[in-house]
Amino acid sequence: MTARKLLVAALLVATALPAAAEEEAESSDSAAARVAADGTVIRGSASSPWRGSWLSYDHVFNTVGLDKGAELTWNPYYAQSLTISPRYYLSDEFFVSASWSLEQELTDSDWTTKKREIVWSDLFVEVGWIGWQEPTSQIRITPTLRIGLPISQVSAASTQILSLAGSVRLSRNFSVLQGLNVSWSGRWTQRFHDSTTPVKDETGVVGCEVDSTCDAAESFANQGYLNAWGDLSTGPSLVLSVFDGFRLNADMRVGKSFLYDNADGSVEVMGEERKAPSSAYARGFDGRYNTYFGLGAAYDIWPELTLSAGVSTPSPQLGADGERRSPFFNRYTQIGFGVSLDVDVFSSRLFPRG
Repeated sequence: MTARKLLVAALLVATALPAAAEEEAESSDSAAARVAADGTVIRGSASSPWRGSWLSYDHVFNTVGLDKGAELTWNPYYAQSLTISPRYYLSDEFFVSASWSLEQELTDSDWTTKKREIVWSDLFVEVGWIGWQEPTSQIRITPTLRIGLPISQVSAASTQILSLAGSVRLSRNFSVLQGLNVSWSGRWTQRFHDSTTPVKDETGVVGCEVDSTCDAAESFANQGYLNAWGDLSTGPSLVLSVFDGFRLNADMRVGKSFLYDNADGSVEVMGEERKAPSSAYARGFDGRYNTYFGLGAAYDIWPELTLSAGVSTPSPQLGADGERRSPFFNRYTQIGFGVSLDVDVFSSRLFPRG
């Protein structure tokens, strides 16, 4: 009952607070930062179709690596990444965006085959509508559809063919300081795979490096780690403009990855095929649960250049001992800092629009 009263009170306060003007309703050519309906920070002219296009360079490291005695094995992580995020408005209401990243771990990697190997992400293409605003509460509902093209090494190993993700975001702007955007979003991702588990390039069986020479050894290429056929995540976020050019943000997500079923197998024993049932410990285990929490700050040092820093914690909900992890700070907590270039604002300065 107490939780319900708090929720009702929060909704009443949110409705009573004065709402700020929506980004899509702007008609000025000001480069002041504002939050779009899908949560993207936009600084370019409201009349430019390329507003919201970013090029970001970031560094990130894990906090557990700062203390050599924190765990039995010292395993620091430090990486740099480059992200390209173009965005184009097809009209005042519809937009299309994309995102692609390159990452290089500068410490010794746990999973790449070469030292300081550069890895790349999948290519994500998203189509969105700025949505509909409910007149009384002034809450805006924004749907988007994202297509994931599996061009990364991780997707290749998991035999992923395609991913489709639909999301819905509820948001409202408030006249707090220079502007406050509060939202709640949910996303469902549907994944399609060739195999229910990741697959290695080779079986590891001597003399069976080529599939045609030893078909029976193909099962040894199976890593036994189940792929997720779907992901569901939801949570709140906010962006607060403290003063012109300086913003604070916070995000939290809870999610679940839904796994393929553990399949029973069969083996041939002395010419007789016998069933090999899956482990009893794996039956009924249908998903992996995770949380994400992040705090950050951003400062626009120039109209086209932004410095950012933040702390984030993406982690499984349970630890190896079965105890629930703190979603705010644990062994997966990372600290990041970076610089982002607003491509639209930068290009307009180089090539002024008539």
